[in-house]
Amino acid sequence: MDASINIAVENLRKAVTCCVCLEYYSFPVSLGCGHGFCKICIHNVMKVKSICPVCSRSFSKRNVVSEDHLQRKIEGVVLFLNEDRLKDDGPSNTK
Repeated sequence: MDASINIAVENLRKAVTCCVCLEYYSFPVSLGCGHGFCKICIHNVMKVKSICPVCSRSFSKRNVVSEDHLQRKIEGVVLFLNEDRLKDDGPSNTK
């Protein structure tokens, strides 16, 4: 695959990955600071301290905004990324 495509795919992968669990977003939410997480991940963070794991900005439960409209889009991106990975790992690949 072309290097610029590899970079774009990796950036796309990072854009849909939760920095807490390192998995693709599941029921994405965002905070007032703009950072996104899985709903369960940020709720687990809140059990310890309500500080954004990325920028350390404090937040309250009311600042956690559900991004339900993104879930289907993320699922489509994950499907694409998984297909791309399967092509790279498939038997026709000559690494």
